[in-house]
Amino acid sequence: MPANECIPFYQPGARVTMKASAAVTGKRFVKISGNRTSGPLVQAVQSNDTTEGGVYQAAQASAATDAVVGVAGWDAAINELFPVVSEGIVPVTAGAAITAGLPVTTDANGKAIAATAANRVYGICMTAASGVDVDAEILLTLGQGANS
Repeated sequence: MPANECIPFYQPGARVTMKASAAVTGKRFVKISGNRTSGPLVQAVQSNDTTEGGVYQAAQASAATDAVVGVAGWDAAINELFPVVSEGIVPVTAGAAITAGLPVTTDANGKAIAATAANRVYGICMTAASGVDVDAEILLTLGQGANS
């Protein structure tokens, strides 16, 4: 069983397999970090691993201005495949205490924190996190809402 698995509370069904371009921790926000490894419209095959079937590359989010694509489904070492959850209500590790109902963004470690007016908003806190490294239930709103 993978370590630190992100098991959604409610999910309509949106998971995309990605390849870690750097180590990723489960239940944290991730961003695209490179082109798809191979496949249609990719001008040159960028990987010798033919078993991966052309996947997108991702890394942990590192700033509230990142274009987050979802939450890592579990821990992944560099070059490992992992699922990215992009819809539903999922556990996201908090970087600070978060109150239910607040919009959230990411900190420098991919953890959820309360968003300010200057931040991109990636979700809404559905159930509070009491502090750092506690999981908060986040309704993902990627690409929707204020400052997205």
